[in-house]
Amino acid sequence: MGGIAVNKTLPAFPDGHITKWLTVIDQTAKVDAETIVPGHGPVGGKAEFEEARELLQILNTEMKRGNDEGLPEYETAKRVNVGKFSGFANQKHVGQITQMAYQAYRGELE
Repeated sequence: MGGIAVNKTLPAFPDGHITKWLTVIDQTAKVDAETIVPGHGPVGGKAEFEEARELLQILNTEMKRGNDEGLPEYETAKRVNVGKFSGFANQKHVGQITQMAYQAYRGELE
């Protein structure tokens, strides 16, 4: 699955488009595969892939809410709540993901 799927970690989005990632991960979910080799984290299966998918959805929802409320990126990043995924590695990526998401929402990313 490469960089689309992650397992037990928050993704790094240095130049990614979160809404397009969601579209691709939804399409990828249709692939009948038992084993998923993520871009980051250990090899997993369908359950781990669905966790990654849910995590991306939560991140997008949280960040879109902050954007829609007119909050600055740093404030949204502080408010992001990934819920049951709070124990995943790389929580430090929330700021970077928020920055990228805001760029996507402003139409600054392809």
